[in-house]
Amino acid sequence: MTNKKIIMIFELFRNINRAINKRIDCRLGCLRFNPTDIYIMIQLINGEKKTLKELSIGIGLANSTVSEAVDRLEKEGLVKRERDTVDKRRVFIYATEKAFSYKKEFEDKNLKILQDILKDISDEDLNCILNGLTKLNDIVKERSEL
Repeated sequence: MTNKKIIMIFELFRNINRAINKRIDCRLGCLRFNPTDIYIMIQLINGEKKTLKELSIGIGLANSTVSEAVDRLEKEGLVKRERDTVDKRRVFIYATEKAFSYKKEFEDKNLKILQDILKDISDEDLNCILNGLTKLNDIVKERSEL
């Protein structure tokens, strides 16, 4: 594989991510959440409590960016921090009941955004996209487990 193709893959992911984030901003702007806030809350709502580092890795952003977002979400009462009882240096972040109340709204709006984006795609093209992304996901998962 050439570096040119690797760069093309990276640029395509970046462009897709930006376009989807822009639509999320437009659709969820009334809720005062930006895409980073939403990604954090979705990770916490759909999983267990996490450290700041785990959240940062999970959404692919710098610790400082995620930390600022967690501060905002904590002020809104959507997440809480809790010190590990065994290792006092570790701080876990978890979603509050208030955050869980937004879960269905986030899922519905995100589904609608993707439906709008993909509405004119043929089943054949959609299957090609799914096959390619599934293959890439399997490769990334396999490599990360090494």
